[in-house]
Amino acid sequence: MAEYRPAHIDAKDAIAFAAIKMKEFYDSRHKPVFFKVGDLVNLRLHRGFTVPAIQHKKIQQQFVGPFRILEQIGRLAYRLELPDIMRIHPVISVAHLEPATKPDEDPFRKPRPQLEHPLPVVVDGEPEFEIELLLRRRRVRRGRGHSVEYLVRWIGYGPEDDAWYNIKDLGNARELVEDFERRTREEEEAILP
Repeated sequence: MAEYRPAHIDAKDAIAFAAIKMKEFYDSRHKPVFFKVGDLVNLRLHRGFTVPAIQHKKIQQQFVGPFRILEQIGRLAYRLELPDIMRIHPVISVAHLEPATKPDEDPFRKPRPQLEHPLPVVVDGEPEFEIELLLRRRRVRRGRGHSVEYLVRWIGYGPEDDAWYNIKDLGNARELVEDFERRTREEEEAILP
């Protein structure tokens, strides 16, 4: 007589077998990564880890660094030496870290990329860039009202980085805004009889 096995036992066995296969597949592609104090690592950027200079998330770089490891916190976290302008907690999980290549170990012998643009100045704990000049002014409809925006050129950046900013966002540049408005009025008065 054939042995009778309830269906729920077969289902349990199938689930256990699937779990074992999934673990084997995952482990074959994920090796544990360990770092030592003093190693250089790159930080993987994602929601919560952002670079202040880049506003558009779609064109944001994937990694930033290298940063030096100051100490190991537990088994899976490290304290990094981060600059003040990156307003994130310095203790980072190993899941967000990648080993950084040293310049002499680069297989393509390329020079390490240098910053093309100046870093922001920290004012009252907030990173801020210096404005070179205001180029244009426009009125934009916002809901039921209007707001004023200025086309801003930053010091050390080219025309491709010009962007429109609301007057509220230019709080520390009041003198530049007043000077721009005065020059615009003078030019309009010179044109009109």
